Amino acid sequence: MRPMSIRTTRSEVLEATEHLPHEAILVVHGFEWDEYERLLDDLRDSRQLRVSYDSGRLRIMSISPEHEEYATAIEGLILAFCDEACITAEARGCATWRRETLARGIEADACYYVQKSHRIIGKRQIDLADDPPPDLVVEIDLSTEARHKFPIYGALGVSEVWQYDGEILQFYRLRNDDYVSVAASEVLPALSIDLLVEAMHVSKTEGQTTARKHLRRKMRSR
Repeated sequence: MRPMSIRTTRSEVLEATEHLPHEAILVVHGFEWDEYERLLDDLRDSRQLRVSYDSGRLRIMSISPEHEEYATAIEGLILAFCDEACITAEARGCATWRRETLARGIEADACYYVQKSHRIIGKRQIDLADDPPPDLVVEIDLSTEARHKFPIYGALGVSEVWQYDGEILQFYRLRNDDYVSVAASEVLPALSIDLLVEAMHVSKTEGQTTARKHLRRKMRSR
């Protein structure tokens, strides 16, 4: 669905989010940072929306059940892989990451600390002014709109973005302030695109539990 562009108040934005179809995007220009932070408070109990902010441009996407299914399945596979490989990983779900000094904020479909996990374990509140950003974020991209988030992730210093459109999985690595496609992850180098896509196919046809068992079986057979 094509994005809708409007100029409006926070209360009107809240009302509009109640009527967004699945995978539709609401775009608001000239939105103040303070209003963005208040909006996050208003929406903090809603898991069916993803909010991003980039220098006054607010974007809100309504998440479909299919979108949420894929995000949950990939998270289960990543954590199963890390458990099997004895890798310390801290998942932070669709947490909001923002820095006022950069005028940017973002919510991924899933995010993880791996190399920097030791710096945030035990922390209930993470402040990007002092704490590191996640090493890895996952974007489910059923509407080909996730690329607009890349400059925000880059500004915040997220090392790696994985993008999945329901069929194809791509890894992107931050290089010189931009994300470039890479064949292998540097965050989880032993977890290949082929293995993840294969496990996701199992998840879609036989369920998430079977997919996690499949991934573990493949790892142990190597």
